[in-house]
Amino acid sequence: MIIDALTFLWNAAALTATAVSTNCYDTGAPPVTGAPVNDLGTGKAMCFAIAITTAPNCATGDETYEFDIISSTVGDLSTNLAYIAKYSWTNAQALASLLAGTLLILPFPPMNSQVQRFLGLKYVAAGTGPSMTVTAWITTMDMVQTYRALGSAIIVL
Repeated sequence: MIIDALTFLWNAAALTATAVSTNCYDTGAPPVTGAPVNDLGTGKAMCFAIAITTAPNCATGDETYEFDIISSTVGDLSTNLAYIAKYSWTNAQALASLLAGTLLILPFPPMNSQVQRFLGLKYVAAGTGPSMTVTAWITTMDMVQTYRALGSAIIVL
């Protein structure tokens, strides 16, 4: 799998409250003034990969977890958010499926008019003490198949 600094969204981020990704993926300026943002809908299917390095806290039973694929007109993802897709887990679902070492694959939906220049993720936490540690990046669906996490915490890409 090809990963570089430009595709990383979170790197070993300890998520304890609702937050947008530390980094974003810049699709580039529109090629012509007034033209739509660069088309991500052609070529290979894209996805967001999230490696869970510390399992979510589900101790009190009221925690919920959500990852949203977002886009923005600004690089820090602070304003003008457009929600492209939402993926959520109840406490019971998180306890059963969001284990340390899990690789979540969030498919990027087919191109739509809501996509703006900067792409990222938003973590939405609710409940008494939701927390988890993740590393996330954007990649193609065919490349994510080669990801391997080893028990010694070495990641072979």
